[in-house]
Amino acid sequence: MPFSNFEARARANMEIVLDAICETLPGGQKHDVRVAVANGIRECAEDGQTGINAMTTAGKAALKQCAGSH
Repeated sequence: MPFSNFEARARANMEIVLDAICETLPGGQKHDVRVAVANGIRECAEDGQTGINAMTTAGKAALKQCAGSH
């Protein structure tokens, strides 16, 4: 489900979290890094957890999982 399918507040939180996580990483603007983080955030939101803290935790966990698979 793309970010656009969520309510406006959830979408705004998702974008804030995605940018906040990726801007702190070397290479955080690379497409594959952003996709991994975005997927973690999206999955969290699909589970009904649309708060910034929950999505930040999910995005960082997805990033660690992606880094571990390379």
